[in-house]
Formats: sequence, C-alpha cells, structure tokens
Amino acid sequence: MKRGIIASPAEVKLLMNGFNIASSISAAELRFYLLYWNKVFIPTNNLIHIGVPDEDLLISSGAIFRPRVALNGSFSGHEAGAAILNSQCEIAKFMSKDATTSWTFQQRGETQVLPQEFSNSRDILKIDLANILLSPSSDVEIYDVLEFKERHADQLATLHEMLDALYLEILSSADPDVKKIAVLSDLAKLINDHNKSIRKRFVSSQSFDLSAEINIKGNDALKGAFCLGALNSVIDLGMTSLAAAVIGGLASTISLSAKVGKTFKYQQPSTQLVYLSQARKEGIL
Repeated sequence: MKRGIIASPAEVKLLMNGFNIASSISAAELRFYLLYWNKVFIPTNNLIHIGVPDEDLLISSGAIFRPRVALNGSFSGHEAGAAILNSQCEIAKFMSKDATTSWTFQQRGETQVLPQEFSNSRDILKIDLANILLSPSSDVEIYDVLEFKERHADQLATLHEMLDALYLEILSSADPDVKKIAVLSDLAKLINDHNKSIRKRFVSSQSFDLSAEINIKGNDALKGAFCLGALNSVIDLGMTSLAAAVIGGLASTISLSAKVGKTFKYQQPSTQLVYLSQARKEGIL
C-alpha cells in the first residue's frame, strides 16, 4: 500500500480578531516528507496561498501536490485563518476515500487544531518517538532525495509497516510497559540500518520526531489501563540499551500518555493512526 501525508504549509494560530502564522514548512521538513511518504499533499486555497521552499521544482517534478480548495464568500480576521485549516481538512476528508493509500494527517506545532465540523472527542493514546529518524538536510538536492528514496523503497515500506505494528501493538495491549513490546527489537535494527544508509549517502542529515495519536475505542482493558489514570504519566526509556539500539547512539525517548481530545473525524477505517502531530527538527548531525 502507498503511504501519503497531507501536511499543513504552516502553523496557524487563531486569535480573537484574526490569526498569525507561527511557523511555516522548512526545506528540511519537505525533504523528510519526500523521503518517508510516497505522496505529499500540501493543500492551499484561493484565499490565502502559503508558499513552500522549492515549490515550483517540487510541483513540476511531481514530488509534491498542492491541491487548491475553492472558497466562496467573504472572509476576514479569524475566518481567514480558519479557512486555511478547513482547506487541509477538506482535502483529508476527500483523500480518506482512497483505499490504495494509507494517509497521515499532519499539522505543525505542539497541539493540533481541528475545526468543529471535522473533529470528534475521543479517548486518545499519544506515542512520542523523539530523535528517531534521520533525513537529508536542507542543502541536499531534491533529486538526490528522490533517487535515494527509489533505491531504498523496500526498506522504507517495511519501516512504515513496523511503525504501524508498534502503534497497534501498544494499542491492543493492556500492558503499558514499552520494553515488553515484541516489535521493538526488529524495529530497532531496521531504523539503525536505515540511519546508517542516510549517513553514508548524505554528508549532512538531521533527526526528526514522530508523534502519533491513536483512538482508543472498544477496548475496556485498554481504557482501564490508560484512561483511568494508570498511564497519565510519561513512560521514559531514556538512554537505555534498547533506546540506544533504536537510535544508533542518539539520545532518544519513547513515551506514552493518555488523554481525552479531538481527533480527525474522517480517518480511514483501515487504520487507527489518526495523524502525525509533529515532524520537527530536533538537532543537526
């Protein structure tokens, strides 16, 4: 199955009488998306277009898509900022019908912002993997990233499958002890091998976080373990031998937390992975 990401071009903060753009997508983040996803969608609209680095080259080469949502009527202040969020949600709602691709809904920033009509209130399990995946730095040519991606397509596909397995194994188990999860040892080896390939191919690279939020639904044992307070504190593996194996020497943590929050209403039925809330630089190697 193909992997797609529907990413926001910027972090939008809604204010009482307007909005501001707190940060926008960087060249390094674009390379991260290009490497790890088969399809990269960055929605825009006819009201406000937020450009991305190397946009013309990326679009002409087919590396990214910028689907345009047509907005009708007049917008001002707060409404204009909300329109940017709505555009991403409209595209994500439409693409969720694509059964050939597993889609990730990504927003920039520490917390997600979903318009009311696109969200549900659910029990959520949040999984953070810090400093875990390497990606070429912003000075690496786009075509070099795409060439590496094509050459290592099988490895990257397996990596996605094992990350899915990690999320779902945590979700299906009433035991919150991350160290006991069977898939971690295989995932550690795969990520370590992949990161070695990145270092060998590219002179400069940097590490990124992955942060996923998963719906907890229909699992009484899990609800008891996670939502009644047994796991409302973070489980931190720190620099254990397992974390060191996963990261290949980088400082890393794997943490879990539980909460009630808003999730994207139109997620694909085949997966319980709701969205990637952050894909942000932690450090340059």
